[in-house]
Amino acid sequence: MIRLPLKSLLEQLDPQLFTQIHRSAVVNLQAIDRIERSEYGARSGSGLEVILKGRTERLAVSEGFTKQFRQM
Repeated sequence: MIRLPLKSLLEQLDPQLFTQIHRSAVVNLQAIDRIERSEYGARSGSGLEVILKGRTERLAVSEGFTKQFRQM
């Protein structure tokens, strides 16, 4: 377990490999399988979800972090 503020952790990570998708979530871009629209749409924030390779859970992308994914 890492006991470090997320902002400090992000400063140590390569921005070409990692990105923040929510105020409490950072993902490795190489681990992303796909980005989908949320079935809940606007109620979940941005309406986007990240699905990681080999995982079943969906990670919500908050509205403030959607710009980077809309360009993909």
